[in-house]
Amino acid sequence: MNSAFPTEWGLPAADGPASAETRLAHDNLQQAIQQFLGVENKSPWVKKLGGQSLNGKVVVSVAPSSRTKRRLAQQGYARQHSFISINRAGHPFLFLPADTPELFLAGLRIYVPHKSRGKVLRALVSKLPWIGAPKWLTKRLTIASKEALPLEALITKLTGEKSPVFAWLMNLCAYSSKINMQVMQPDGQILGYIKLSLNKAASHCLRHEASVLSQLQTYPELRSSIPQILYRGDWSDGYLIFVSRLAGNSGPLAFTSSHARFLQTLAAIRPVKRDGELLVKEIRRQWEQSLPRLGSDWLAIGQSALEKANHLLAGQAVPCGVIHGDFVPENTRIIDDRLLVFDWERSVAGGPSVWDIFHFHLELAYLLEKKVEEVFSVPESPVEHACWLLYLLGSACRLSEAEQTRASAIRIRYRRRLLCQDPSRWLS
Repeated sequence: MNSAFPTEWGLPAADGPASAETRLAHDNLQQAIQQFLGVENKSPWVKKLGGQSLNGKVVVSVAPSSRTKRRLAQQGYARQHSFISINRAGHPFLFLPADTPELFLAGLRIYVPHKSRGKVLRALVSKLPWIGAPKWLTKRLTIASKEALPLEALITKLTGEKSPVFAWLMNLCAYSSKINMQVMQPDGQILGYIKLSLNKAASHCLRHEASVLSQLQTYPELRSSIPQILYRGDWSDGYLIFVSRLAGNSGPLAFTSSHARFLQTLAAIRPVKRDGELLVKEIRRQWEQSLPRLGSDWLAIGQSALEKANHLLAGQAVPCGVIHGDFVPENTRIIDDRLLVFDWERSVAGGPSVWDIFHFHLELAYLLEKKVEEVFSVPESPVEHACWLLYLLGSACRLSEAEQTRASAIRIRYRRRLLCQDPSRWLS
Protein backbone atom coordinates (compact mmCIF):
# COMPACT_ATOMS: atom_id res chain seq x y z
CA MET A 1 0.00 0.00 0.00
CA ASN A 2 1.67 3.23 -1.05
CA SER A 3 1.57 6.68 0.51
CA ALA A 4 -1.14 7.82 -1.89
CA PHE A 5 -3.71 5.79 0.00
CA PRO A 6 -4.07 8.09 3.03
CA THR A 7 -3.97 11.11 0.70
CA GLU A 8 -7.21 9.87 -0.84
CA TRP A 9 -8.51 9.59 2.71
CA GLY A 10 -7.93 13.27 3.24
CA LEU A 11 -4.61 12.92 5.06
CA PRO A 12 -1.37 14.27 3.61
CA ALA A 13 1.26 11.79 2.50
CA ALA A 14 3.64 10.64 5.20
CA ASP A 15 6.56 12.50 3.64
CA GLY A 16 4.61 15.75 3.22
CA PRO A 17 4.16 18.62 5.69
CA ALA A 18 1.99 17.41 8.54
CA SER A 19 1.60 17.67 12.28
CA ALA A 20 2.79 14.88 14.56
CA GLU A 21 -0.87 13.99 15.15
CA THR A 22 -1.55 13.71 11.41
CA ARG A 23 1.56 11.60 10.83
CA LEU A 24 0.48 9.31 13.65
CA ALA A 25 -3.01 8.98 12.11
CA HIS A 26 -1.42 8.29 8.71
CA ASP A 27 0.82 5.54 10.06
CA ASN A 28 -1.87 3.96 12.21
CA LEU A 29 -4.43 3.93 9.41
CA GLN A 30 -2.10 1.96 7.17
CA GLN A 31 -1.02 -0.30 10.02
CA ALA A 32 -4.63 -0.95 11.07
CA ILE A 33 -5.57 -2.13 7.59
CA GLN A 34 -2.46 -4.30 7.38
CA GLN A 35 -3.34 -5.88 10.73
CA PHE A 36 -6.90 -6.53 9.60
CA LEU A 37 -5.51 -8.23 6.52
CA GLY A 38 -3.15 -10.28 8.69
CA VAL A 39 -0.04 -9.42 6.72
CA GLU A 40 3.23 -7.81 7.74
CA ASN A 41 3.76 -4.13 7.12
CA LYS A 42 4.73 -3.21 3.54
CA SER A 43 3.74 -6.66 2.29
CA PRO A 44 3.78 -6.73 -1.54
CA TRP A 45 0.69 -8.92 -1.84
CA VAL A 46 -1.73 -6.06 -1.09
CA LYS A 47 -2.73 -3.86 -4.05
CA LYS A 48 -4.61 -0.57 -4.03
CA LEU A 49 -7.39 -0.41 -6.60
CA GLY A 50 -6.61 1.80 -9.58
CA GLY A 51 -7.57 1.90 -13.23
CA GLN A 52 -5.19 -0.93 -14.04
CA SER A 53 -5.88 -4.65 -14.10
CA LEU A 54 -6.03 -6.16 -10.63
CA ASN A 55 -3.37 -8.44 -9.20
CA GLY A 56 -2.74 -9.98 -5.82
CA LYS A 57 -5.01 -11.67 -3.31
CA VAL A 58 -6.50 -8.55 -1.71
CA VAL A 59 -7.72 -5.19 -3.00
CA VAL A 60 -8.26 -2.15 -0.76
CA SER A 61 -10.58 0.36 -2.40
CA VAL A 62 -11.37 3.83 -1.06
CA ALA A 63 -14.83 5.22 -1.88
CA PRO A 64 -15.72 2.42 -4.33
CA SER A 65 -18.81 2.67 -6.51
CA SER A 66 -21.33 -0.15 -6.86
CA ARG A 67 -19.89 -0.76 -10.32
CA THR A 68 -16.39 -1.10 -8.87
CA LYS A 69 -17.55 -3.67 -6.34
CA ARG A 70 -19.36 -5.66 -9.03
CA ARG A 71 -16.21 -5.61 -11.18
CA LEU A 72 -14.19 -6.86 -8.23
CA ALA A 73 -16.61 -9.74 -7.70
CA GLN A 74 -16.45 -10.63 -11.41
CA GLN A 75 -12.66 -10.82 -11.21
CA GLY A 76 -12.81 -13.26 -8.31
CA TYR A 77 -12.75 -10.90 -5.33
CA ALA A 78 -16.01 -12.33 -4.03
CA ARG A 79 -15.34 -11.87 -0.30
CA GLN A 80 -15.92 -8.20 0.43
CA HIS A 81 -15.99 -6.17 3.63
CA SER A 82 -17.46 -2.72 3.09
CA PHE A 83 -17.13 -0.08 5.79
CA ILE A 84 -18.26 3.44 6.47
CA SER A 85 -15.55 5.17 8.50
CA ILE A 86 -16.49 7.93 10.91
CA ASN A 87 -14.07 10.81 11.33
CA ARG A 88 -13.21 12.56 14.57
CA ALA A 89 -11.01 15.66 14.50
CA GLY A 90 -10.61 14.96 10.79
CA HIS A 91 -9.21 11.46 11.27
CA PRO A 92 -10.98 8.09 10.87
CA PHE A 93 -11.53 6.32 14.18
CA LEU A 94 -14.65 4.17 13.77
CA PHE A 95 -15.31 1.68 10.95
CA LEU A 96 -18.87 0.32 10.68
CA PRO A 97 -20.20 -2.35 8.30
CA ALA A 98 -21.95 -0.73 5.35
CA ASP A 99 -23.89 -3.74 4.02
CA THR A 100 -27.27 -2.95 5.61
CA PRO A 101 -28.68 -0.36 8.05
CA GLU A 102 -29.24 -3.16 10.54
CA LEU A 103 -25.59 -4.26 10.46
CA PHE A 104 -24.43 -0.66 10.59
CA LEU A 105 -26.37 -0.09 13.83
CA ALA A 106 -25.27 -3.45 15.21
CA GLY A 107 -21.66 -2.41 14.65
CA LEU A 108 -22.27 0.93 16.37
CA ARG A 109 -22.65 -0.92 19.67
CA ILE A 110 -18.86 -0.92 19.94
CA TYR A 111 -18.93 2.85 20.51
CA VAL A 112 -20.47 3.79 23.87
CA PRO A 113 -19.33 7.32 24.79
CA HIS A 114 -20.19 8.93 28.11
CA LYS A 115 -19.05 12.50 27.41
CA SER A 116 -21.69 14.81 25.95
CA ARG A 117 -19.67 15.48 22.79
CA GLY A 118 -19.35 11.76 22.10
CA LYS A 119 -23.05 11.21 22.75
CA VAL A 120 -23.94 13.87 20.19
CA LEU A 121 -21.63 12.26 17.63
CA ARG A 122 -23.09 8.80 18.27
CA ALA A 123 -26.66 10.12 17.93
CA LEU A 124 -25.73 11.67 14.57
CA VAL A 125 -24.00 8.51 13.37
CA SER A 126 -27.02 6.37 14.28
CA LYS A 127 -29.10 8.39 11.77
CA LEU A 128 -26.68 8.08 8.84
CA PRO A 129 -28.38 5.06 7.17
CA TRP A 130 -31.45 7.24 6.65
CA ILE A 131 -30.16 10.82 6.30
CA GLY A 132 -27.06 10.04 4.26
CA ALA A 133 -23.39 10.41 5.12
CA PRO A 134 -21.77 13.87 4.81
CA LYS A 135 -18.27 13.83 3.31
CA TRP A 136 -16.74 15.76 6.22
CA LEU A 137 -17.83 13.03 8.63
CA THR A 138 -17.44 9.80 6.68
CA LYS A 139 -15.46 7.88 4.07
CA ARG A 140 -16.13 4.51 2.48
CA LEU A 141 -13.72 1.62 2.34
CA THR A 142 -13.98 -1.83 0.80
CA ILE A 143 -11.56 -4.69 1.39
CA ALA A 144 -12.04 -7.45 -1.18
CA SER A 145 -10.26 -10.81 -1.33
CA LYS A 146 -10.35 -13.96 -3.41
CA GLU A 147 -10.31 -16.21 -0.35
CA ALA A 148 -10.90 -15.92 3.36
CA LEU A 149 -8.57 -13.49 5.11
CA PRO A 150 -6.43 -15.01 7.89
CA LEU A 151 -8.60 -13.21 10.45
CA GLU A 152 -11.78 -14.66 8.92
CA ALA A 153 -10.23 -18.13 8.93
CA LEU A 154 -9.34 -17.75 12.61
CA ILE A 155 -12.88 -16.68 13.52
CA THR A 156 -14.33 -19.61 11.56
CA LYS A 157 -12.02 -22.05 13.32
CA LEU A 158 -12.89 -20.70 16.77
CA THR A 159 -16.61 -20.05 16.40
CA GLY A 160 -17.79 -21.92 13.30
CA GLU A 161 -19.01 -18.67 11.69
CA LYS A 162 -17.99 -18.70 8.01
CA SER A 163 -18.97 -15.11 7.20
CA PRO A 164 -17.95 -12.93 10.16
CA VAL A 165 -18.72 -9.22 10.10
CA PHE A 166 -16.50 -6.64 11.77
CA ALA A 167 -16.76 -3.18 13.32
CA TRP A 168 -13.56 -1.39 14.37
CA LEU A 169 -12.79 1.27 16.92
CA MET A 170 -9.29 2.67 16.53
CA ASN A 171 -7.72 3.57 19.86
CA LEU A 172 -4.79 5.73 18.87
CA CYS A 173 -2.17 7.28 21.10
CA ALA A 174 1.54 7.84 20.74
CA TYR A 175 2.34 5.28 23.44
CA SER A 176 -0.03 2.37 22.86
CA SER A 177 -2.19 2.23 19.72
CA LYS A 178 -4.56 -0.61 18.95
CA ILE A 179 -7.76 -1.63 17.16
CA ASN A 180 -10.75 -2.75 19.21
CA MET A 181 -12.88 -4.94 16.97
CA GLN A 182 -16.42 -6.24 17.44
CA VAL A 183 -16.92 -9.57 15.68
CA MET A 184 -20.47 -10.38 14.61
CA GLN A 185 -22.57 -12.91 12.78
CA PRO A 186 -24.31 -11.72 9.59
CA ASP A 187 -27.47 -11.09 11.65
CA GLY A 188 -25.59 -8.73 13.99
CA GLN A 189 -25.22 -11.10 16.95
CA ILE A 190 -21.90 -10.48 18.70
CA LEU A 191 -19.43 -13.38 18.75
CA GLY A 192 -16.74 -11.60 20.75
CA TYR A 193 -14.17 -8.84 20.72
CA ILE A 194 -10.70 -8.66 19.22
CA LYS A 195 -7.85 -6.36 20.16
CA LEU A 196 -5.04 -5.89 17.64
CA SER A 197 -1.86 -4.03 18.52
CA LEU A 198 -0.45 -1.34 16.24
CA ASN A 199 2.89 -0.85 18.02
CA LYS A 200 5.23 -2.60 20.44
CA ALA A 201 3.82 -0.92 23.54
CA ALA A 202 0.31 -2.07 22.63
CA SER A 203 1.59 -5.62 22.02
CA HIS A 204 3.07 -5.58 25.51
CA CYS A 205 -0.25 -4.36 26.96
CA LEU A 206 -2.24 -7.07 25.17
CA ARG A 207 0.15 -9.83 26.24
CA HIS A 208 -0.22 -8.59 29.79
CA GLU A 209 -4.02 -8.52 29.56
CA ALA A 210 -4.10 -12.05 28.16
CA SER A 211 -1.88 -13.26 31.01
CA VAL A 212 -4.04 -11.52 33.63
CA LEU A 213 -7.29 -12.95 32.26
CA SER A 214 -5.80 -16.45 32.05
CA GLN A 215 -4.79 -16.27 35.71
CA LEU A 216 -8.07 -14.76 36.91
CA GLN A 217 -10.04 -17.44 35.09
CA THR A 218 -8.62 -19.96 37.56
CA TYR A 219 -10.66 -18.33 40.36
CA PRO A 220 -14.26 -19.63 40.26
CA GLU A 221 -15.57 -16.57 42.10
CA LEU A 222 -14.39 -14.31 39.25
CA ARG A 223 -14.81 -16.54 36.20
CA SER A 224 -18.34 -15.47 35.28
CA SER A 225 -17.59 -11.78 35.74
CA ILE A 226 -14.72 -11.42 33.27
CA PRO A 227 -14.27 -12.25 29.56
CA GLN A 228 -13.07 -15.67 28.49
CA ILE A 229 -10.02 -15.77 26.24
CA LEU A 230 -10.90 -17.45 22.95
CA TYR A 231 -7.52 -16.86 21.35
CA ARG A 232 -4.21 -15.14 22.12
CA GLY A 233 -1.06 -15.00 20.03
CA ASP A 234 1.25 -13.17 17.66
CA TRP A 235 -0.48 -11.62 14.66
CA SER A 236 1.29 -10.19 11.64
CA ASP A 237 3.88 -7.90 13.24
CA GLY A 238 1.81 -7.38 16.38
CA TYR A 239 -0.31 -9.28 18.90
CA LEU A 240 -3.98 -10.31 19.02
CA ILE A 241 -6.40 -11.37 21.70
CA PHE A 242 -9.97 -12.54 21.07
CA VAL A 243 -12.31 -12.59 24.06
CA SER A 244 -15.93 -13.54 24.61
CA ARG A 245 -18.64 -10.92 24.90
CA LEU A 246 -20.13 -10.08 28.28
CA ALA A 247 -23.89 -10.07 28.62
CA GLY A 248 -25.95 -7.42 30.35
CA ASN A 249 -26.29 -3.67 29.98
CA SER A 250 -23.69 -0.91 30.11
CA GLY A 251 -22.40 -0.31 33.64
CA PRO A 252 -24.04 2.54 35.57
CA LEU A 253 -22.57 6.02 35.96
CA ALA A 254 -22.44 5.59 39.72
CA PHE A 255 -20.51 3.55 42.26
CA THR A 256 -23.03 0.98 43.49
CA SER A 257 -23.08 -1.97 45.84
CA SER A 258 -22.39 -4.16 42.79
CA HIS A 259 -19.10 -2.31 42.24
CA ALA A 260 -18.18 -2.66 45.90
CA ARG A 261 -18.90 -6.42 45.90
CA PHE A 262 -16.83 -6.99 42.77
CA LEU A 263 -13.84 -5.10 44.15
CA GLN A 264 -14.11 -6.96 47.46
CA THR A 265 -14.03 -10.27 45.55
CA LEU A 266 -11.06 -9.12 43.49
CA ALA A 267 -9.13 -7.90 46.53
CA ALA A 268 -9.69 -11.21 48.32
CA ILE A 269 -8.07 -13.49 45.75
CA ARG A 270 -4.43 -12.49 46.42
CA PRO A 271 -4.43 -10.19 49.45
CA VAL A 272 -1.12 -8.90 50.73
CA LYS A 273 0.03 -6.27 53.23
CA ARG A 274 2.74 -4.00 51.86
CA ASP A 275 5.06 -1.69 53.74
CA GLY A 276 3.71 1.83 53.28
CA GLU A 277 7.10 3.52 53.09
CA LEU A 278 8.21 1.19 50.30
CA LEU A 279 5.05 2.12 48.37
CA VAL A 280 5.98 5.79 48.74
CA LYS A 281 9.44 5.03 47.31
CA GLU A 282 7.86 3.36 44.26
CA ILE A 283 5.72 6.39 43.49
CA ARG A 284 8.69 8.68 44.11
CA ARG A 285 10.64 6.87 41.39
CA GLN A 286 7.74 7.24 38.96
CA TRP A 287 7.40 10.92 39.81
CA GLU A 288 11.11 11.62 39.33
CA GLN A 289 11.02 9.97 35.90
CA SER A 290 7.90 11.89 34.90
CA LEU A 291 8.97 15.37 36.04
CA PRO A 292 10.37 16.39 32.62
CA ARG A 293 6.96 15.66 31.09
CA LEU A 294 4.82 17.06 33.91
CA GLY A 295 6.68 20.34 34.20
CA SER A 296 8.68 22.19 36.83
CA ASP A 297 5.60 23.24 38.83
CA TRP A 298 5.11 19.58 39.74
CA LEU A 299 8.36 19.58 41.70
CA ALA A 300 6.85 21.21 44.80
CA ILE A 301 3.50 19.44 44.30
CA GLY A 302 5.11 16.00 44.18
CA GLN A 303 7.48 16.66 47.08
CA SER A 304 4.59 17.81 49.28
CA ALA A 305 2.40 14.80 48.41
CA LEU A 306 5.24 12.33 49.01
CA GLU A 307 6.18 13.99 52.31
CA LYS A 308 2.59 13.78 53.57
CA ALA A 309 2.15 10.18 52.40
CA ASN A 310 5.44 9.10 53.96
CA HIS A 311 4.46 10.71 57.27
CA LEU A 312 1.04 9.02 57.29
CA LEU A 313 2.40 5.59 56.30
CA ALA A 314 5.38 5.47 58.67
CA GLY A 315 5.29 2.01 60.24
CA GLN A 316 1.97 1.23 58.52
CA ALA A 317 0.99 -1.68 56.27
CA VAL A 318 -1.23 -1.03 53.24
CA PRO A 319 -3.90 -3.60 52.16
CA CYS A 320 -3.00 -4.55 48.58
CA GLY A 321 -3.91 -7.14 46.00
CA VAL A 322 -4.91 -7.51 42.36
CA ILE A 323 -6.39 -4.28 41.04
CA HIS A 324 -8.04 -3.65 37.69
CA GLY A 325 -6.12 -0.45 37.02
CA ASP A 326 -8.74 1.16 34.78
CA PHE A 327 -11.92 0.56 36.74
CA VAL A 328 -14.28 2.99 35.00
CA PRO A 329 -17.93 2.87 33.88
CA GLU A 330 -17.12 2.17 30.21
CA ASN A 331 -15.22 -0.99 31.20
CA THR A 332 -18.18 -2.51 33.03
CA ARG A 333 -21.48 -4.19 32.31
CA ILE A 334 -24.21 -5.21 34.73
CA ILE A 335 -26.69 -8.08 34.76
CA ASP A 336 -29.02 -9.07 37.60
CA ASP A 337 -27.19 -6.70 39.99
CA ARG A 338 -23.87 -8.43 39.17
CA LEU A 339 -21.00 -6.40 37.79
CA LEU A 340 -19.02 -7.71 34.81
CA VAL A 341 -15.64 -6.13 34.05
CA PHE A 342 -13.45 -6.14 30.94
CA ASP A 343 -10.34 -4.35 29.61
CA TRP A 344 -7.66 -5.64 31.99
CA GLU A 345 -4.60 -4.14 30.26
CA ARG A 346 -3.60 -2.03 33.27
CA SER A 347 -4.21 -4.62 35.95
CA VAL A 348 -1.42 -5.06 38.49
CA ALA A 349 -0.82 -7.40 41.41
CA GLY A 350 0.10 -5.81 44.70
CA GLY A 351 -1.56 -2.43 44.19
CA PRO A 352 -3.45 -0.69 47.00
CA SER A 353 -7.00 -2.03 46.82
CA VAL A 354 -8.55 1.42 47.26
CA TRP A 355 -6.92 2.71 44.06
CA ASP A 356 -9.68 1.20 41.89
CA ILE A 357 -12.28 3.06 43.97
CA PHE A 358 -10.38 6.33 43.65
CA HIS A 359 -9.93 5.88 39.91
CA PHE A 360 -13.61 5.14 39.34
CA HIS A 361 -14.75 8.30 41.11
CA LEU A 362 -12.14 10.55 39.53
CA GLU A 363 -13.08 9.31 36.05
CA LEU A 364 -16.76 9.61 36.91
CA ALA A 365 -16.24 13.27 37.82
CA TYR A 366 -14.47 13.79 34.49
CA LEU A 367 -17.23 12.08 32.50
CA LEU A 368 -20.00 14.00 34.28
CA GLU A 369 -17.99 17.24 34.06
CA LYS A 370 -18.27 17.76 37.80
CA LYS A 371 -15.88 18.54 40.61
CA VAL A 372 -14.52 15.45 42.33
CA GLU A 373 -15.99 16.64 45.62
CA GLU A 374 -19.48 16.36 44.09
CA VAL A 375 -19.17 12.60 43.52
CA PHE A 376 -16.62 11.47 46.10
CA SER A 377 -15.59 12.22 49.67
CA VAL A 378 -11.82 12.22 50.11
CA PRO A 379 -10.90 9.54 52.70
CA GLU A 380 -9.91 10.81 56.12
CA SER A 381 -8.28 7.74 57.67
CA PRO A 382 -4.50 8.23 57.62
CA VAL A 383 -3.65 5.12 55.55
CA GLU A 384 -6.39 5.66 52.96
CA HIS A 385 -5.62 9.36 52.71
CA ALA A 386 -1.98 8.56 52.05
CA CYS A 387 -3.06 6.08 49.35
CA TRP A 388 -5.24 8.85 47.87
CA LEU A 389 -2.23 11.16 47.58
CA LEU A 390 -0.09 8.40 46.04
CA TYR A 391 -2.86 7.52 43.58
CA LEU A 392 -3.21 11.15 42.45
CA LEU A 393 0.53 11.53 41.91
CA GLY A 394 1.07 8.10 40.36
CA SER A 395 -1.87 8.38 37.96
CA ALA A 396 -0.72 11.86 36.87
CA CYS A 397 2.66 10.34 36.04
CA ARG A 398 1.01 7.56 34.01
CA LEU A 399 -1.16 10.04 32.13
CA SER A 400 1.92 12.07 31.23
CA GLU A 401 3.39 9.02 29.47
CA ALA A 402 0.53 8.86 26.97
CA GLU A 403 -0.20 11.15 24.05
CA GLN A 404 -1.02 14.63 25.34
CA THR A 405 -4.61 15.10 24.26
CA ARG A 406 -7.18 17.54 25.59
CA ALA A 407 -8.71 14.71 27.65
CA SER A 408 -5.40 13.70 29.27
CA ALA A 409 -4.55 17.35 30.00
CA ILE A 410 -7.89 17.80 31.79
CA ARG A 411 -7.34 14.64 33.80
CA ILE A 412 -3.88 15.79 34.87
CA ARG A 413 -5.31 19.19 35.90
CA TYR A 414 -7.91 17.40 38.05
CA ARG A 415 -5.12 15.66 39.92
CA ARG A 416 -2.99 18.79 40.20
CA ARG A 417 -5.86 20.78 41.72
CA LEU A 418 -6.67 18.05 44.24
CA LEU A 419 -3.03 17.72 45.32
CA CYS A 420 -2.66 21.49 45.68
CA GLN A 421 -5.85 21.74 47.74
CA ASP A 422 -5.01 18.82 50.02
CA PRO A 423 -5.13 19.98 53.67
CA SER A 424 -1.90 20.03 55.65
CA ARG A 425 -3.52 19.10 58.96
CA TRP A 426 -1.94 15.65 58.73
CA LEU A 427 1.49 17.11 59.41
CA SER A 428 0.44 19.28 62.36
